[in-house]
Amino acid sequence: MSKPPSFRFVNYVPPRRTVAEYSEAEKKLFKKQFQPAAESYRKGSRFFLIGFVSLFVLFLFFFVLGENQVISQKDAQLIGPWFVALLAILIFTALILAIKHDPICPACNNVVDRVLKAFCPECGASNLLSKTRCSSCGKRLSGGKGRQYTIRFCTHCGVLLDDKGI
Repeated sequence: MSKPPSFRFVNYVPPRRTVAEYSEAEKKLFKKQFQPAAESYRKGSRFFLIGFVSLFVLFLFFFVLGENQVISQKDAQLIGPWFVALLAILIFTALILAIKHDPICPACNNVVDRVLKAFCPECGASNLLSKTRCSSCGKRLSGGKGRQYTIRFCTHCGVLLDDKGI
């Protein structure tokens, strides 16, 4: 029986080496190579958050003004297209950021923020309990919407990528 096709955008390639097999110089080099990706990821996240909050505040502002009839129908017709344009820009930016800002581990060339593999993204330990909790640091790694942990280590090869985490 053949294997069903995968619908993932990125095919997983197991790392050839893990953290224990790299020298300290190589680990430092990988960390330095990852810094631009981490900064770009953080900048994109901040930009999206500021845009989303701004749009939400604008929406509330228009809703409150419209409900209290402080704003006239004519003014609302003038402001409405600007609101729709801002919404379209925010959605477009979110799509670009989602596509562009996939942080890739320089050691194993895998995307680090999509799937948990062998190593804990918080502490780098290789003893994950069924990919839901790390037995070393106790961090819960799944459940709920979005991820509730920072990625400091590559989950594929275990290399320390960023001290702050993304």
